[in-house]
Amino acid sequence: MADRVIDVAGHMQKYADPNTVAVAQNIVEPLNDRAGFAPAKRVVDGYEVYTWRPAD
Repeated sequence: MADRVIDVAGHMQKYADPNTVAVAQNIVEPLNDRAGFAPAKRVVDGYEVYTWRPAD
């Protein structure tokens, strides 16, 4: 079984730094509160990547 959404999510997490969550830019843009999200300066499967990391 294969699905593009699952493949992209897996690829993003593969390249994410430890203790972060990687998501596509188009997921972050509509959020009212983008606290914790930062551009990863990386493209995965054609998607600009943002990372979320918890506040210290």
